[in-house]
Amino acid sequence: MSDTTDSRGECTHAASCAMYSLFKHAGTLSVFKIRYCNGAFETCARYELASKGRTVPLRLMPNGQTLRAPEQP
Repeated sequence: MSDTTDSRGECTHAASCAMYSLFKHAGTLSVFKIRYCNGAFETCARYELASKGRTVPLRLMPNGQTLRAPEQP
């Protein structure tokens, strides 16, 4: 077994990933969790940075895109 997974095959950074706070709808989060956290996490842009000990921008999505900041009133 690789040192990048636990016994369930989940990304070792999943528990501490700040991405979860960015989503309001559980359905949206579920798609990313299935695709990246519990699947091909090696392809996650957040995982790649965290694995290198680099700071992971809060708005960086697993697919490498960046969420835009909400419009200010």
